[in-house]
Amino acid sequence: MFYNSNNKIMIIEIVLAAIIGMALGGGGVILWKKKSIGKAKLCVLGMKQTGKTLFFNALRGIYDVQPDETALTKIGAFKITLKSSRGKDVVIRLKETLDISGSEDYNASYYRDLIFSSTHVIYFCNIYEYLNDEMVRKEVNARLDHIKRFVDESGKTSENVFIVLSYGDKVENRKEALRTFIAAINGKPFASFARRIAVVNMTKKEDVEELIKSIFYVK
Repeated sequence: MFYNSNNKIMIIEIVLAAIIGMALGGGGVILWKKKSIGKAKLCVLGMKQTGKTLFFNALRGIYDVQPDETALTKIGAFKITLKSSRGKDVVIRLKETLDISGSEDYNASYYRDLIFSSTHVIYFCNIYEYLNDEMVRKEVNARLDHIKRFVDESGKTSENVFIVLSYGDKVENRKEALRTFIAAINGKPFASFARRIAVVNMTKKEDVEELIKSIFYVK
């Protein structure tokens, strides 16, 4: 498990079903070594008010902690510049995509096409609600099951999927919340998604910046 502290973003990797503990220093938190991304198209999914629009705004340098609820918004192509641990600029070009509502109607209408056309599938889940509301837990699991099916059909792998457990500030212990979430999805078809996962406070700029660097792997 990779983490900074209870107030920082936490990233985990499952290797042979064992949780490996390790603290990383330097610039950014990484999952494993892979080439930095030059171009990408994002598929950002999740239930209502889980942090999807906050994430899109943050990518463009806007840290509005209470954005309007999104129905369907076209996100035009843009680029982001991140700093590597050596202070060098890393430019990532993001292709046009959609910021969709978290309602079930949009789940049925847009999930498949977005997943098939994207390089990164990012699912936002309110970890507090997931742990404390059985209906939310069932709905999240059902959506993750759909995502796994579409990811498989598209020829992608779990390495293309990143789960963001938002509202990390609402849980008493991030480490324990993370373990509980992993245990809850263990044995399910989408259990492999736990290889790329983070607990984040989406209203905290530092958390979101670390999340972005982790998703795009800026060393």
